[in-house]
Amino acid sequence: MTAEITPTPGPPGDAVGRHRTALTVSPDDLPGRAKSLLDKGYRVALVAGHEDAGTTGLRAVYLFTAADPDRRVEVHVPVPRDTPTVPSLAGLSV
Repeated sequence: MTAEITPTPGPPGDAVGRHRTALTVSPDDLPGRAKSLLDKGYRVALVAGHEDAGTTGLRAVYLFTAADPDRRVEVHVPVPRDTPTVPSLAGLSV
């Protein structure tokens, strides 16, 4: 699955809005994307699961943050309901 990168604007007048990004990756691509972000100084700030209303799918969302300047990347991972698993990122932790 190809990652879709979407700049996410902040509130009106919010200069940090341009430092926020959302992308969608496959479960297989999650470890590589996470490692890339960690190598660039990002850290995992939040992991959440969602049931996408009106669909049969689930979604895992990982929020990576970095400072100086303030940057945020949401990594969305579609997860099939019949096999609701994602790869562990524990081995990437420092």
